[in-house]
Amino acid sequence: MCKQMKEWIAILRISLQFFTILPLAKTVQWTEKRTARSLFVLPWIGILLGLMFYSFLQLLHYSPITAIVSSILVLLLPLVLTGGLHVDGWMDVSDAYFSHQSKEKKLQILSDPHVGSFAILSLIVLLLLRFSAIYELTSLSSLSVWACITVFTLPRIGAAFLVMRDKPAKDTGLAAYFQKGVTKWSIYAFIVMSLFLVAIFIVFIDNKFIIFFFAGFLWLWIRFYRSQFGGVTGDVIGATIGRRRNVFMDNSLVITCIRHGMTLENQQKKYIGWSDPPLSIEGKNELKELSLEPELVISSDLKRALETSSIVFPKSQVIKRESWRELHFGNWEEKTYEDLKNIRAYRNWIDHWAEHTPPNGESFSGFSNRVWEAWEEAVDLAASQQLRHIAIVSHGGPLRLLASHFKQTASLWDVSFSYGEGFSVTCTYKQAKERRACISYSAVHLPAKENG
Repeated sequence: MCKQMKEWIAILRISLQFFTILPLAKTVQWTEKRTARSLFVLPWIGILLGLMFYSFLQLLHYSPITAIVSSILVLLLPLVLTGGLHVDGWMDVSDAYFSHQSKEKKLQILSDPHVGSFAILSLIVLLLLRFSAIYELTSLSSLSVWACITVFTLPRIGAAFLVMRDKPAKDTGLAAYFQKGVTKWSIYAFIVMSLFLVAIFIVFIDNKFIIFFFAGFLWLWIRFYRSQFGGVTGDVIGATIGRRRNVFMDNSLVITCIRHGMTLENQQKKYIGWSDPPLSIEGKNELKELSLEPELVISSDLKRALETSSIVFPKSQVIKRESWRELHFGNWEEKTYEDLKNIRAYRNWIDHWAEHTPPNGESFSGFSNRVWEAWEEAVDLAASQQLRHIAIVSHGGPLRLLASHFKQTASLWDVSFSYGEGFSVTCTYKQAKERRACISYSAVHLPAKENG
């Protein structure tokens, strides 16, 4: 029970960081399961926002502030609560729709961080409509708290359900990312929770037209975005309830890091940092194509990494970089522990690997600097081409260094990866460049072998 409570507290923290400006989940591991479950919290955030909106309106109603100033303050309230005016998705959808291009081109426009003229015009129209509605509300002598709660909650119920259930328009982005952790039973549970909330609204709200209006709007909205974009995207959800560009996934980068397959020397437990043996027959047989399709693969220039790249990511473009090599073991290359265990320098290196360097090899500080420079180069390359998913095929050492940093473990030796496996991180370009805590971290495993 205590473990489940801690898990839901972690999910709540993820939800509040995802959908508000509160930085509550920087130390929480963002798994696919937790991120999907955070959708359950989204309607309750709508209830909280509705209560705050109602309270703010009541406070202004009894203040000496004029109706116009009060309306402006209420209009700015979402900016304070969520870090934006909930218009980024609206603007992107407007730009894409009024471009009158093909679906493929519209999806490219949705991912483009630049703002077009149609986005500006749609923003002005949206803010004018909002201001007019708020101005009318501030003039009312009585306003139902249930009306405020319903108006803020129903769009979030609809948006969460669309993310869980509808087909994503593209393989990367908010919708596709959330659906990785969604199960059939979580969809059923969300439907039950949503029906419970809607039933409460029907009982207590005076103007039930709001509920029927939203149901009709949602039906039309689904038909619209399916015809225009072929499925749901982060911007579509943003146009439904609003979003922050620097948080949601359509402006994010997925970096998948994979360790090379096994070589004969690995089986013999030899140090092969810069040595260049190919994969063993067994190593090749163990590898299997991953379902992931990164737009670009950056591989170590050593044979075992390049061969792994061609097997695991056969459809992706591969470029090779020397900077993604393993630590150089110098005179200890192709030696085993049994060969070296009686050498004092080796024993010192084993006990204090960060302070000692293999003879004619590479220091840990030099290795670490090289890997992080390679990481920054990869992020810059992805940003310059507006890539959404890249993969890095490297070695055990570089993957330990990266994973221990993003998982915030105490030591490199707290993480390990089998041959052909690794991890994925999802983050904004800025987070990746600055090596900050990412939105999510998840393990990548080899697909299960087929019977026979």
